[in-house]
Amino acid sequence: MDRCDTLQYNKIIEFDKYKALVIYPKKYNACAQYPVFIGFSGGNQNINNIDFFNEVYFNSTYLEKYIKVLPVTDNTFSYLELTPQEIKDFVEAIKTKLNALGTGWIAAGTSNGGLVAFNFISSNPKLFSGVLVIPGGIGENTATEEWKHLVIILAHGVKDSVDWKSHAEQTKEKLKNQVNYLAHIELAGAAHIIKRGYSLNHLYKQFFTEIIKS
Repeated sequence: MDRCDTLQYNKIIEFDKYKALVIYPKKYNACAQYPVFIGFSGGNQNINNIDFFNEVYFNSTYLEKYIKVLPVTDNTFSYLELTPQEIKDFVEAIKTKLNALGTGWIAAGTSNGGLVAFNFISSNPKLFSGVLVIPGGIGENTATEEWKHLVIILAHGVKDSVDWKSHAEQTKEKLKNQVNYLAHIELAGAAHIIKRGYSLNHLYKQFFTEIIKS
């Protein structure tokens, strides 16, 4: 097989100390470069739950031109524990192994994965175009001038807990006038965990509409 032949497959790939389910775009060409969508599931990114989160949270036609990287663990640690330097090392390993573009990445996450997503944004804001969390929050991170271009959507179920709603409100206040686009959205009928069959297409449409504008 020629190294530039079109491929289409999904598999768990090791990136030094870390692992991720990698889902290639349709008609993936190994000689082309693609931006990365990195999505962090809830439940400490446990490998046993990744298929659910991929199906329910990280499944959209808007992602078809991205390499999807969904980090997983065997429950021995959470990506929330990574230091800024470990995040940078992981990102560099992804870029090198997948020959990924060095700009235009998207970060997303749910529950504690939504906190991880902001840690990755904070480690290298210029690498990313935006972040979508369902739910999540900025945590102890602080926006800088390098965040000005970012598109950020903070979403959570209308039935979610007070704590996660508070995360969104606090993040909204911290990011006011600090980013290119900021929206706080409540998902009708949804609780903390989105059920199978619940469509998030309207969120992705809004998010990528703003990405294209920015």
